[in-house]
Amino acid sequence: MLAYNDLAKEAEAFGCRVKYSDYVVPSIDRHVLQDDKKRLATLAMPDPHKTARLPGFLEQCEALVKAKPPTAIGAVAVGPWTIAMLLRNPETMLLDTFEDPTGIGLSFSEPTASISLISPDNYRDFIAPYHKELVDYFKAKKVGVTTHICGTTYPIFEDVIGCGFTTFSFDLDQQADPKLYVDQLARFVEVSRGRAVAIGNVDATKFEKTTKEAMVADVRRCIDAAARHSAFILSTSCEIPPRSDPAVVQWFMDAAREYGRYDRIFSSEGA
Repeated sequence: MLAYNDLAKEAEAFGCRVKYSDYVVPSIDRHVLQDDKKRLATLAMPDPHKTARLPGFLEQCEALVKAKPPTAIGAVAVGPWTIAMLLRNPETMLLDTFEDPTGIGLSFSEPTASISLISPDNYRDFIAPYHKELVDYFKAKKVGVTTHICGTTYPIFEDVIGCGFTTFSFDLDQQADPKLYVDQLARFVEVSRGRAVAIGNVDATKFEKTTKEAMVADVRRCIDAAARHSAFILSTSCEIPPRSDPAVVQWFMDAAREYGRYDRIFSSEGA
């Protein structure tokens, strides 16, 4: 169980303006560094106990710990690369990687580290070194670190594993040509060989509208691809939409209980 709200809270604490909606998650509609990246040097470091919505997030984390649910717990923070993207503006930041690469030095939710948005070399040059630094810091404290990256990520699976993440949550492949589609969960199992735990990747977009049969099929796809190898947590491909249908969520849970049984997974038929 994770304490999580949205991807905008850290950037908002640095001065970005957030747009709220009843239909989609909060998003940035004014980037504080869009016109002048030199303003970064003048931005005050947010106080997590006082600034914007950060105190509320800490309260959420504390409440989760006090509740002592009968499962593993954690919290989701936004990675520095994504915070930088939101402060600067994603399009402008990508231009910076060509025009002023020495001015970039940031990056565990990292949706903008997706290969749907940047190149594998961008990840290796601008993000992976900082991911590894953060992972090493927490590993020294005996704390495992998970990251989630949206969209296509299979070209950097080996790089992400090399950073030392204990767990990797990933999306569905987002390539435009369906002939090039890669089942990223099956590919990750092949690449990782148990070196990192896979989390995913039932299609999150199905939670607003789908059939029970389609949801069950997607749950079975994930379990059949990864569960026999262990090092796997069944989950969604990304956060589910705010207006997800509770009945669809229940179908997901029921299918997970039915097809995720130990005796089914390790039976010779897997039926």
